[in-house]
Amino acid sequence: MSEKDWLMEPDALQKFMTRIYNIDLNGEVLNPELSDHGEDDEGHDRKPFKVKNGIAIIDIHGPLIKRARGFLAYYFGIVGMVQISETFQKALSDPDIKGIFLDVDSPGGSVSGTNELADIVFSARGIKPTLSFADDQATSAAAWISTSADFVAVANESTRLGSIGVVGVHMDFVDRAKELGIRPTVFSAGKFKAIGNQFEHLSKDDKEYIQSQFSHLHGLFIDAISKNINIPENKLDKDLKEAKIFMGSQGIKVGLAHAIMNRRQAMDLLSDVAEGKTTFEEHKTKMESINVQGGDTNMDVLEQMKIDMQELGVKLTDATTKLAAAQELITEMKADGQVADLKGDITKLTTEKEGLDIKLAESVT
Repeated sequence: MSEKDWLMEPDALQKFMTRIYNIDLNGEVLNPELSDHGEDDEGHDRKPFKVKNGIAIIDIHGPLIKRARGFLAYYFGIVGMVQISETFQKALSDPDIKGIFLDVDSPGGSVSGTNELADIVFSARGIKPTLSFADDQATSAAAWISTSADFVAVANESTRLGSIGVVGVHMDFVDRAKELGIRPTVFSAGKFKAIGNQFEHLSKDDKEYIQSQFSHLHGLFIDAISKNINIPENKLDKDLKEAKIFMGSQGIKVGLAHAIMNRRQAMDLLSDVAEGKTTFEEHKTKMESINVQGGDTNMDVLEQMKIDMQELGVKLTDATTKLAAAQELITEMKADGQVADLKGDITKLTTEKEGLDIKLAESVT
């Protein structure tokens, strides 16, 4: 497994491999009976996914490999992409299901299986609305899969997105074999057949050949992301194409997601779309037309802005009415001579005050 090519964050891959290498069952054989079925919240027949108000919820949690059942899934928390594909297709064909919610929290996984699962999710566009909810992270292979949905929501500003790259490690045991007195002989037919075996050093040509394969896979990955988020490859963010990690609104800015919202808001949006009350495109347009500092374009902010605008409208109407009344009063006062009389009264009172001030000063002396 260590020498497979991976669409996975390197630190997550290292931890995953360390756990595999250090496994110690103490002679115990684990063969758990795992159910693929979730429970229908409406008491209907059990389905291979959770259901809430007609929405199928499919979990994509943990490291991803093409196939994983039984022991691997149980002990290592691995998710099998073939199993996710089967579950997704069942939700797509289920007449009781009106929308699909992908609950994603994954650092990515193997190259094998990713493209197939992403294509199945992408093909659902226009059939049943699909929303990917990136909880803690949706990186590398998980980014490929999640962006294949109609809409991508991120839970908060610390949600990790991106890592659009490929990684792999070649383990060379030549020197270690010499220390142990082992002299392996590698037989092969065909110039490229034995490249990458653990008992021979990689030549310059070997490294260039292996790197060319990784570059090819990276190109396929970038092409897929470009298609999923509908941004031409030459207009994709430069750092996105170099496997950079983006967080929260940074991911929205480069096109990997559409909005920051909590799980309830994301589920409500998917339900509204499934019921025909709105569309993802309408919601995207609304989000794009609002530039909230920090990228926080969630539903609560929108509702508060609508309330603020209504209050400002009422205040503006009130101020306009008062100004018109004041202008009318001034006009009336000018017309009937009240302004001139008022000025005369002010002059008379001022003269009387000055006289009183003089008399007060004389009485004191």
